[in-house]
Amino acid sequence: MALTLNGTTNTISGLAVGGLPDGIVDTDMIAAAAVTAAKRGAGAIIQVVYAKLDTAFNSTTLNGVDTGLSATINVQGASNKLVIICSALWASQGNFCYMYLSDGSNNVIERPGASGSRGRFHWGPEYNGDSGSNFNYHASRDTFQCVTTPGSTGNYTVKLRANNDDSNAGRCVHLNRNVNNADRYSDPIGTSTLTLMEIAA
Repeated sequence: MALTLNGTTNTISGLAVGGLPDGIVDTDMIAAAAVTAAKRGAGAIIQVVYAKLDTAFNSTTLNGVDTGLSATINVQGASNKLVIICSALWASQGNFCYMYLSDGSNNVIERPGASGSRGRFHWGPEYNGDSGSNFNYHASRDTFQCVTTPGSTGNYTVKLRANNDDSNAGRCVHLNRNVNNADRYSDPIGTSTLTLMEIAA
């Protein structure tokens, strides 16, 4: 088929696939969002969702409670991977206190394997004794990251939850603060963050 230029419609017909020489098509010629995930290939970042919590949280609740840090991503491909990165500034008042990442139904994401009677969480305990400066003023910046497969498209929620296994009032999880938490310069407020990245399978 001959190459035809139509000056009325400003179109070219008869051009074979691959008929343009290398270097003819540049970035400016590609429409915004025209390159699909399939064209970008496996390992391409489809989207990024970021959330942060910069208010103090503490809890003595048994068996899990939301800390207020969460993020929801609208997964585009059922087989795509989800990279999760959560950085938390926290302290635990007692050695029965932990934190973990869960889905929207409170199921632990990428839960550690079973090992006897040991707890299976992502953080904890952050314990520095029953009294004294280490106990009162210590807080730690800890990061957990993992890769999981949601298994379906649509909204997928990730939450940071706190867990306390002891009803003793002295057992407490603290987020974005230390145990002392006085209104002074040397007991600073912190920020905890959660990042979700969908990766093409």
